[in-house]
Amino acid sequence: MKELKIKLIVLFITISGVFLLFSCEKEQLTPGIETQINDVSYTKGIPDYSHIGHGHNMALRHSYTEIKEVFNNNSNISRSELFEEVADILHDFYSTSDVTKVDVDMADSISNNYLYSLKDYYANDSVNNNDDFIDSCINYGNFTLTQKQLLTELVNKVDTATSLNSVYAITSTISNKAMSQIADTIERTVILMGTSVMDSSCTYWYHNCSDWDEMFSNAAKGAGGWFDWNSIGKTDAIGASGGAVAGAITGAFVGGVGALPGAGIGALSGGAGGSTGDAVGQLWDHWF
Repeated sequence: MKELKIKLIVLFITISGVFLLFSCEKEQLTPGIETQINDVSYTKGIPDYSHIGHGHNMALRHSYTEIKEVFNNNSNISRSELFEEVADILHDFYSTSDVTKVDVDMADSISNNYLYSLKDYYANDSVNNNDDFIDSCINYGNFTLTQKQLLTELVNKVDTATSLNSVYAITSTISNKAMSQIADTIERTVILMGTSVMDSSCTYWYHNCSDWDEMFSNAAKGAGGWFDWNSIGKTDAIGASGGAVAGAITGAFVGGVGALPGAGIGALSGGAGGSTGDAVGQLWDHWF
């Protein structure tokens, strides 16, 4: 029953893009926008999408500041009300980010799919563990077999990471495998954007997880010291990769921004929506 519930959540995330797959060959790029993603530099032969990870962390910093203000203004806010506030907070960020402002509606849609799916997941899961959600996103998501294998390897190895350097080594290995095993540019970019967000996310949470934990424990008038930095990074990477797929499909649709820019929008917003949804879901359900 539990697996069916998770499968339905992820089906909701991905189904909107499935019927568009056959429209990719009709891609029409909006003039000027494609250069934001296409014009990337290379590091050791691998396209550098660090600006996606950087944008993801900017979204988290913005969310932290605004959520703290929400708690200050409404000490009796409910769980559902907080998630609605988070959706609005992220919308404001997407409206100003260079990556996402070209199609805020797409960013909102992808972000909210992950945000609210995680809200429902934690509301019905008493274990406070995101592994089932992540596994289901990979297994039932709109990924190729090779993408699924690489994403599974990524999250399994990050589970054992004890330092940021070990995370960086893992993402570098996965990125190199994507370059050698995946010929299609868009399919390969899905993985590369996911590893970029993984790097940035784990760096952010390593340095800031205690601040988020303290913010929620203070709001609940409890004692802090619980949050785990690398658990959120896994959700971000999968959200970024899944968002990149949805964004590429939607962006490639006639009149869209293009597959590659769409992947960038989806990766940033999917990662940010997954990140804040996972953090808020876990922290709220732990402290309240």
